[in-house]
Amino acid sequence: MMSRRLLRLVLISLAPLGALLLAGCPPVLDPNRSPPIIDKPIYNCAETSAFSGADRDAKIAVYVNGSQITQVSIWMGWGSTKLPAALHTGDVVSAAQIVGNHISEKSRAPVTVTVIPPGVATNGKLPAPAVMPPLYECQEVVRVNGVVQGTTVTLRKNGGTTWNTMTPYTIARFGVPTLKVGETYDAMDAICKDPVLKSDWSAKATVGAKPASLATPAIGQPLVGGNDAVLLTDLVTGALVKIFADSGTGPVAVGSGAALDTATIFKINPPIDVAKKYSAEQALCELKSPPGGGVTPVKDPPAPSVRAPLC
Repeated sequence: MMSRRLLRLVLISLAPLGALLLAGCPPVLDPNRSPPIIDKPIYNCAETSAFSGADRDAKIAVYVNGSQITQVSIWMGWGSTKLPAALHTGDVVSAAQIVGNHISEKSRAPVTVTVIPPGVATNGKLPAPAVMPPLYECQEVVRVNGVVQGTTVTLRKNGGTTWNTMTPYTIARFGVPTLKVGETYDAMDAICKDPVLKSDWSAKATVGAKPASLATPAIGQPLVGGNDAVLLTDLVTGALVKIFADSGTGPVAVGSGAALDTATIFKINPPIDVAKKYSAEQALCELKSPPGGGVTPVKDPPAPSVRAPLC
């Protein structure tokens, strides 16, 4: 029978192996898995980057000058990530995607960070963005367009309350308290700290009364069984949306949220069931869209087609 002293020595000797097993093995390089695409341009001082071309539910590893600086989990195959530090002119940004225990090569076309060109920052000043109309009472999202990629965008209400967001895109979206008639909103963007490059405040946009009616949201088709994402169009930005599944006993909500734009992808739970019909509604306060007829899912996705001619 093993003595306590000998057992203790065995456990101590196995500790490094146990730690290695707990840490897990690094992902295996998979040259057949396509790497993500890094959006460009990326400007000096940016602290965010965007990517696309990845698998759903993958992890994205972001590299600067060959060293991994962050890793994020994603739902769809595109998105953006906040970086741990500002980028500098000459830095090279790339990414790889991790699916299960497999990792792709780094991006085939890495992006080099550049200074903001004089045509964008005229005389050291960024162009003013624009608050996108219309603004209706009861909206809960405000869009700002004409943004310089990588800047921090500030949205201001009635010249006082502000919200900030950093975006790698030319549009920024803000979740805000329910809009009220007569409120005004304007925006500006800025980047870098010494010296600061910033824009003037945009023209003010005023919140108006909600429209007389709302369109029934259109569901993107085909709806494929087992999927957990639904594309809706014909939306009013900032309207509250609900998605319903009906097995024949009445509609049951399976997804909801604010419309981020006139077209928005929503996550649903449970995933699409081919035995049910799906519909959606949007609302601004008590004003709701009329019910739709319902969309029947398909079991399998349609076969892809190749567009001709191929040159």
